[in-house]
Amino acid sequence: MSRTDNHQDIAQDVFLERLTTYCTLVAVAILFFDHFLTLSSEIRFIWPARWSFGKVLYFLTKYLVFFDVAITLFIYFAPKRISPATCNTLYRIESISYTVGIAIAELILAFRTWTIWWNHRWIVWILRLALFTHIVPVIVMAGLGVHAAESSPTLGESKLEVEHFNPITPDLTPSDSGLLPSQNVTSYLDSALKVLGLHTEARTSFITFVYSRLMISVIIISNDLFYKYWLPSLLKHKHVALRFLPQVAYERAALLDASPRPNIIMRVFMLFKRVNDDELESSWNHAVQRASRDVDFWVDVVGVDIRRATDFSLFRILERGGIKALWHYFILPVTDIESQLARTCIF
Repeated sequence: MSRTDNHQDIAQDVFLERLTTYCTLVAVAILFFDHFLTLSSEIRFIWPARWSFGKVLYFLTKYLVFFDVAITLFIYFAPKRISPATCNTLYRIESISYTVGIAIAELILAFRTWTIWWNHRWIVWILRLALFTHIVPVIVMAGLGVHAAESSPTLGESKLEVEHFNPITPDLTPSDSGLLPSQNVTSYLDSALKVLGLHTEARTSFITFVYSRLMISVIIISNDLFYKYWLPSLLKHKHVALRFLPQVAYERAALLDASPRPNIIMRVFMLFKRVNDDELESSWNHAVQRASRDVDFWVDVVGVDIRRATDFSLFRILERGGIKALWHYFILPVTDIESQLARTCIF
């Protein structure tokens, strides 16, 4: 597949995601419209009636859907980014709620059919068989869906406090990065990537070429994408600040599920940006000192199990990539949004 085709696929994914969001909002609007159309009749005829099994089923099937809607809207429009753990929990709850709602709706239809057929006993057995053959597959599929969004296996744990990483607005500060003259970046990266367990080819491709599908130094001109190489992007600045992201922080922003499951996954992800000369003495002294240290400290920051990462008898997965921390961010139409993309719990 060519790069152009790849980027067209990304733009298509963004378009479909937005279309799904809009369709969800339309469905919610129709739901509320229908609810208020019949609310007066419900208050008049249903609410005063004595409680029965049928009335309980009615209220469950009528109002349980609003619980589902609340979860869906929260997932789409949460004010803060949802962590993978929270996303998985909400997905499990939503799957269970959907399954219960479908079962209740089918049960109401079964009772209606049974009543129409004058409560014949043989109708009861037919309806029981129909409900069993319909609801059991729904429960099985819901159970499979609940377990379909597990996080990446066997990631190393960073020894630092896990940060919140938002790939849409990436940034780095003097307190978490190293500052280097551009002419020293190549050797520094090679040394750091080597201690992180990357072999020669992986280190070379990391430095010289954009590997990831993320928003790594992309230029958009008339909807055509022109990938830039890492090295020219880094060397065009006099000073460059860079850091490697803890795997756990990156995992929260970009879940990875591999089949068959590997013994270990290494996810090496770098942030970098230029630093102006007038900023050097005022705020970046600590970053300069950090860059002068031995690069071994990145192992603890990223959370790489070097012993297992270099064990060739294990099934290992290596993912490497990065983002240039931009100074400004723009909201672009779908046709122009093939940059600024990252994989997240789904919005």
